[in-house]
Amino acid sequence: MNKLNFKLFSFNYKNVIKNKMLLSITITFLIISTLLEIASFYNYYFSSNIYIDNMNDLFNKIFFFKKIFDMLMLSIIVIYLTTICFYIDKKQGRLNLELKGGISLFQTYLQRIVIITSFILTIILFLLAMQSLFTLTINDYFVETRHKVINFMYFYFLLAIMIFSITFFFIMIFNSKVVLTVVSIISCLISLSSTLSSFRYNDCINLYRYGSYTTTFQKWTSFNNELKSDKTFFDFLPNFEKIYENRGSFDKYQWAYGNYWYVMNNLTSDDKKLYGDNFINFIKDMDKLFNDNYHLFNNPDSTGFKLEDSFVYNYRKNYASYKTLNQNLIYNIINKIIGLSKNEQYSNFLNILKDYSNYFLEYLEKSPLSIAYLNQSFISRSVLDGYFDETFKNYKTSDQYDFYYFLSSIAYDIFNWQDNIRQKYEKNIKIDLSPEQSLVDGLKRNANSNPFNQLAQLQFGNYFSKNSLYYYNSLSGGVFYNTFESPTIPLEFKYFKNRDENDHPIKLDDLEEVNVSFSSYFALYFSYLSIFILIGGLSYLRYRKVALD
Repeated sequence: MNKLNFKLFSFNYKNVIKNKMLLSITITFLIISTLLEIASFYNYYFSSNIYIDNMNDLFNKIFFFKKIFDMLMLSIIVIYLTTICFYIDKKQGRLNLELKGGISLFQTYLQRIVIITSFILTIILFLLAMQSLFTLTINDYFVETRHKVINFMYFYFLLAIMIFSITFFFIMIFNSKVVLTVVSIISCLISLSSTLSSFRYNDCINLYRYGSYTTTFQKWTSFNNELKSDKTFFDFLPNFEKIYENRGSFDKYQWAYGNYWYVMNNLTSDDKKLYGDNFINFIKDMDKLFNDNYHLFNNPDSTGFKLEDSFVYNYRKNYASYKTLNQNLIYNIINKIIGLSKNEQYSNFLNILKDYSNYFLEYLEKSPLSIAYLNQSFISRSVLDGYFDETFKNYKTSDQYDFYYFLSSIAYDIFNWQDNIRQKYEKNIKIDLSPEQSLVDGLKRNANSNPFNQLAQLQFGNYFSKNSLYYYNSLSGGVFYNTFESPTIPLEFKYFKNRDENDHPIKLDDLEEVNVSFSSYFALYFSYLSIFILIGGLSYLRYRKVALD
């Protein structure tokens, strides 16, 4: 720009930012949006005694309304800015004065585009800076919340371009009253798109029902595959499958309750053979490690441990606090064992267990197939029947018992699931493991033709593709009080199917992960971006005619 044009640009920009109505709306928007962000994170800052099951409730409820508020307010600002720059300036004669002063028509257009862009960009960057800062202050455990907040920021840019293009297009055709009415309705529909997104409500719920099992199957299959390559524990799961099938009497079931002292000292040689020599030696080695270093673990006592000190005894599903989760007890126990263990033979196995145990409490809370830790009544019965008498004396820390119980719970959950599948198979009950192809195909068509679902997908980027246990479990039950959102068809979806078509009950080794792509986020984003930039560009042709009238 030459000197004269820069002065004119500066004058027009000051004229916009000095608009009291625009400033009032903008400042109100930024303050309320920031306060809503802080309020939505309240549980994350003061969360020690809040149940994990309720941790995200406050965030999701407030964020739902904040999201709508942000989109509506940003739309209002874009509409108002566009109206000032292209309608009011024309009506008040500023545009004609500029043209008569020798400013080219394109430069009058470009100046106003730069003014609108810089003003909106300042707002979005402020929101991005503030909200990113807030997300960094919360615990790493809430990474899904971070994804949800940050991914939504990308939609601000697209929303601003969409609303500008629509407003500019209608300003060039209709009078201001019609423009405000039509564009306001459109901006409201865009803001409510995540609520209006599901035209196939029940199909979406069914899809998420299958998704609620995905993370569990991923955890199990990863554990299974890693063990197969371990030279010492490759037979861990095959052996425990035999043990599970041989559970019969209560004494043979003590492994499921972490009572390995009883297993090692009271079962017959034939029963112990099922465990395999490598596992028996591993338990002996762990017994020695805990016995020599019990003072380094939780609740050390040379006379024995108390059941009420253990995580197993105190855990109640849906009633575990964030404080308990944040302690990451099982993970820390295994990490300590790895540091103390001198037997390289067990190093890989312990590291596999360590990976499995990270945020294990979250898995227990949200996995529909995790039931081993619901066996407290059977543990109490074992205690009453005397199965734990010697165990209480010989385990000198509750961590030893918690470690053994965790070890058993993996096998118990896997083979309990397989046993349930087998029983259904024998009773000719349909095994509903994966969605029908017709369901997937129908949702693909809907995802590619439903603009509300597409806008909902664009609002959160790839958030819904993360196979979030929280999101899947919230929506799979058909209860949306935690989110207020209609189930959005995800960009991608992972589920497991039976890869073995032979006629037999499904086992863990038969599971195969399937990844379905409903839409591409980048293709969708840039398609909408291109369409609305094109609309804005075509509107310039009309602007040339209107400005010269």
